[in-house]
Amino acid sequence: MRRIQLLLVCAAMASTGLAAPTPLPVDRDRPFEVYAEYARQLVSTAMRGADVMQDVAGEAAPKIRRLLAAGQDERARALASDTIDKIERVSGFTKKCLRRVLNAGVDELMKFEGHVRPQLLRGLIEDLENLAKRAAGFVEGVEERTISRIKSLFN
Repeated sequence: MRRIQLLLVCAAMASTGLAAPTPLPVDRDRPFEVYAEYARQLVSTAMRGADVMQDVAGEAAPKIRRLLAAGQDERARALASDTIDKIERVSGFTKKCLRRVLNAGVDELMKFEGHVRPQLLRGLIEDLENLAKRAAGFVEGVEERTISRIKSLFN
């Protein structure tokens, strides 16, 4: 139990530091570079969140199996419930970080308003928004699969 809590604390600290939008240098004059930087941040944030959720489930599953094998169903269900709560918190935090990165990326791209064609700027912003939606969908999918993995231990 302590390993899971320690893992979650470390993951939250790492995700906060690594997923927080970092302002790009002001001397950037190419919108494609800004788009690419924020696209990379979106993908890496989603991947880190997914990895943490899978690690939480992976660590809890053998413990739950051992408790069930020992006939301690109540303790196994409590551990499963705690694990599912942690997975949901990590998923929510990851999606919140994705929104922050998206907002920061849109803000940075908007600095090019008046300097590049509006269609280009609109297209880059739409692409970044679509990528953020797909990343959030990926995170939700991993959340559902890891929760199903925990619940399947009781079948």
